[in-house]
Amino acid sequence: MPLTWNEIKRPAIAFSIKAQNVLDVRVKFPKSSLADLLDTNTMPPELVKAHQVLDKAVDLFTVPNYLLMKQSGLSFCLSYMMGL
Repeated sequence: MPLTWNEIKRPAIAFSIKAQNVLDVRVKFPKSSLADLLDTNTMPPELVKAHQVLDKAVDLFTVPNYLLMKQSGLSFCLSYMMGL
């Protein structure tokens, strides 16, 4: 079933806000290289948290039954793909 405009618009606005937050946090570290800010082993904890919030929002929108997938992993993915 195709998505309606409102179903796309609301998450898109939420993604924009969360993505802007990632950029705003990144600006707080002007002496860090872009490589350091993109590497999860060297990025500041505040930036890691901002990325996690954005990632979760994207996952909740793009992956049907997100929590179910987290619980059953590969078996959920395979059954979902078989239903496509």
